[in-house]
Amino acid sequence: MNVKSYDQIIDSYTCGFLKHECKQIEEYNLVGNHWVGLYDDPVNSLEKYVQDSFDMYLADQFPNAIGFEWWFHSYDDEDKFLPFHVDCDEYIRKNDGRYVLPLISTVTYLNLHRSPTIVLDMAQFGEDIMQFEPRKPTEVTYSVPGEGKFFTFDSRYIHGVQDGNIDRYTLMYNVWHYRPETLMRTDFRSSVKDSQFFKCESEDPKLYLGQLRCPCQTSYNGVEFELKVPRIMNYHETWVVKH
Repeated sequence: MNVKSYDQIIDSYTCGFLKHECKQIEEYNLVGNHWVGLYDDPVNSLEKYVQDSFDMYLADQFPNAIGFEWWFHSYDDEDKFLPFHVDCDEYIRKNDGRYVLPLISTVTYLNLHRSPTIVLDMAQFGEDIMQFEPRKPTEVTYSVPGEGKFFTFDSRYIHGVQDGNIDRYTLMYNVWHYRPETLMRTDFRSSVKDSQFFKCESEDPKLYLGQLRCPCQTSYNGVEFELKVPRIMNYHETWVVKH
């Protein structure tokens, strides 16, 4: 699987002010998916972080990138979760029923939490909703949040987050080779701060050989399958489980 983790690319202070801006966006009711171009002047620290982290860690891999779709997730309810899905151009999906995908998907974790991002090796290989394979996962990656951890994966992969997410803060951005039609710049303005970066090498997930919990039954687009979940996972860890 094309999945990479970077243990900690930003310091605790940076995580703090990025999380604070997320909370301000919630208070101003400006939550949504937004656009920032590769060379746009950032209007807040979140935009600047997106541009700078791409420049530092991903730019060499994606010379045809022109900008980013960014958003964040926070949860105030223990039972909320993120259903399994594929990142795509939502305007095209809703209007034409076709799946057009970004170049790569990313997650930045702004605090410690036990609820992992789950990425399946089930991958979208065409524009039709049911064009994915395999029909059941053969490998599943679990990325456990850690403060400042950066996680990237091929946008074709189906992914989600199960319940137990209260107080979990994540900042996401997709890298695009064109600008999806409905994505606009945010109205949120702040005093733009530079993120304090650590140079960190990417790592592949480690194969999990420990005990597993009872299989979890779940589904994607009506196709049901089981997930084997590690019994013990610690902050910052990234595991792959064979199915």
